[in-house]
Amino acid sequence: MNIFRTPAELYIIAVSVFFADFGTGMLIPLIPLYITRLSSSTDLSLAIKSALVFSVFGVFAAVSYPVMGRLSDRLDRRKPFVLTGLIGFVVLSAACAKIDTFEQLLIIRVAQGIMVGAMVPAILAMLTHVSTPENRGRSMGIYSTIRGTGSAIGPATGGVIAGIWGFDAGFYACAALGLLSILLVSIFVDETHETEIPETRGVSKKRTEFNSNSEIKLLAYATFTTMLAIMIVAT
Repeated sequence: MNIFRTPAELYIIAVSVFFADFGTGMLIPLIPLYITRLSSSTDLSLAIKSALVFSVFGVFAAVSYPVMGRLSDRLDRRKPFVLTGLIGFVVLSAACAKIDTFEQLLIIRVAQGIMVGAMVPAILAMLTHVSTPENRGRSMGIYSTIRGTGSAIGPATGGVIAGIWGFDAGFYACAALGLLSILLVSIFVDETHETEIPETRGVSKKRTEFNSNSEIKLLAYATFTTMLAIMIVAT
């Protein structure tokens, strides 16, 4: 086995997420400016409204991750969760162009967070299945690079599109990118399933799962504290 070979399916998954993150990145400069055009029943400042719009997205995504991840494991299905998240992304991005109030935008952002919560755990599970222990680090690096590129160029592209053609064009462009992701996943990505964890060196599967879960929790805590510190400095 060539440990330096990266599965083609990984590139397809990464490019699919690239388009979705590209579209999500486009929303970053659009939403704060778009809020100024929406009516509201509150007298909150633009800064607070913008913070709420982005915060509710993150909160509901974070809450959805473990719930959707566990459900995906129980059903032993990944692809339906990815497609559901992408379809929701498309519909909700287009819906942004049709709303009139700030409160409607908040509801859309909550729904978008839930859709991301359905999609991300399934994608990560798929990446684990299409890679091997020998090339997993390299595979994750390639995936992260492709995905990160979408997030990096999305905001500038969104600003240019909105500046030339208006906010509606920006939201519809996000939806169009989501459609590309749906097509790629639907046609080229196969469903993945869990395999039995072999018992090695006298360590039971249950014990292995316990150790893995403990390590995941520690890594999650370390990542959370690091990202919290970064966001505090950034603000």
